[in-house]
Amino acid sequence: MRTLLHLAVGAIVRRGDDVLMVCQQDDEEGIPRWQIPGGAVEPGEFAEQAVVRELREETGLIATAPDRLACTMQYPIPDGPYAGLWTAFLFAFDALEGTLAPRDPDGEVTEAVWVPLAEAVDRLSLLKHPQLRDPEIRCLLDGDSAPTYWTWPNGLAQDPLVFPKVPVLG
Repeated sequence: MRTLLHLAVGAIVRRGDDVLMVCQQDDEEGIPRWQIPGGAVEPGEFAEQAVVRELREETGLIATAPDRLACTMQYPIPDGPYAGLWTAFLFAFDALEGTLAPRDPDGEVTEAVWVPLAEAVDRLSLLKHPQLRDPEIRCLLDGDSAPTYWTWPNGLAQDPLVFPKVPVLG
């Protein structure tokens, strides 16, 4: 059996001490969840193009390209509709144009807001998936540090390997 490969992107956007977050409908429990803007890379699309598109769709803000790579994650999802091996790139943006006005064609994003860093970390800490939660929080807390690579080669029940070494949240 072949493992499906999937690509995803996320946008780390800071404005002073605030962080850009989006509220998405949670498919599993019907509870809204807060996270950074992002989503799946479409066929034929480069990751840096996908994150600019996702940012525009989910927040209304416009950028021509990300400013830097913040983090890369690789993790397995063993079953369900998203089963496969995922690689996700988190890109950082310094300057954006436009006003907040989500236009998500999938209808999943209901709101985009700026929140203080501490509140953003609190909201992200509620995410139940460590492969999303932990790298995103670490990127927000570390600011402009060197990009990191997070991987869960032994499954999500195990601690991740992180390069370069950073303290794992817990």
